[in-house]
Amino acid sequence: AFRRYFEGLLAGIPCQAPRFMLQGVDKGSVPVRVFAQPIREVEQKTIKGVRLVFENISREEKSNQALNQKKAAEEVITTILNSLKGGESETLEESLSMAVPSVAELVGADHCLLINIDPDLNTIQQAFTWTAEGVAAISNEPFKEALEECPWLLEAVSQEHIINIPNTENLKDEAQVCRDHWQKANFVSMVILPIRIRDILVGVLCFNTVGRPAQWVSSDLRLFKVVAAVYSGARRREVDQQKLERANRKLESIVELLPDATF
Repeated sequence: AFRRYFEGLLAGIPCQAPRFMLQGVDKGSVPVRVFAQPIREVEQKTIKGVRLVFENISREEKSNQALNQKKAAEEVITTILNSLKGGESETLEESLSMAVPSVAELVGADHCLLINIDPDLNTIQQAFTWTAEGVAAISNEPFKEALEECPWLLEAVSQEHIINIPNTENLKDEAQVCRDHWQKANFVSMVILPIRIRDILVGVLCFNTVGRPAQWVSSDLRLFKVVAAVYSGARRREVDQQKLERANRKLESIVELLPDATF
C-alpha cells in the first residue's frame, strides 16, 4: 500500500496516504496515517531519501466508529419500526422475532426473552424467546421463577426505565434468589426493560449474555430503550384496536336486538 502511494506521489498522481497500526512500546498499537515527502538532489533532481510524517488518527478512528455505530443503530431502529408495524407477521411476537436478531448482533447479546404480565389475573407468561446461533439451548424458567419469587424485582422494573446488570455474580446478597436463578441459566450480563401500556406494567423484555460479561455503553442502553418503547407502543395500539372491535361488536348486537321501526 505504501509503495503504491509513493509511486503515485512521484508520478504526480494524488493518492490517499495509507493507514497503518503503529506498534508502541508501552501503550499498544496506535492508528496512524503515513505521509511521504521525497528528498531530491538540488542539481541532479535524483531522490536521495524520503521524509516520513506519522499522523495520529485515533480521534478520527473513534469518530468514524461512533458514526458507523450511529448508522447501524438507525438501520436497526428502522428494522424494528417496520417489523412492528405489522407487515407480513400475524402477531407482535413474530414481528419482534424479526427485529431482535439485528439488535442483538449490534450490541452483542446472546439471548432475548419477553414475558407478558396480566395485571388483572396476576399471571406471568412467556411470550417470546430468542437465542443466538451457536449458543446452547437455554431454559427460560429461571427468569420467570425469579419474577414470581421476587416481587421487589417486578416493582423495580415497573419504576425504572431500564435495569442494567453488568454481571450477575456481583449482585448483593439481598438479590440471592434472583442471582441463583439467573446463574442457573448461565446469564451473566442482563438488561431488563419494562413494557408498559399507559403506566401499567404488562410485560418485561430482557436481553442477556450467556457465559460471558458484556460492556454495554450508553448508546447500547439507548437502543434497548428504543426497542422496549416501540414494542410498548405497538402493544398499546393492539389493545386499543381490540377494545374498539369489542365495542363495535357490542353495538352491532344491540342494534340487532332493537325492533324494526315503523313510520
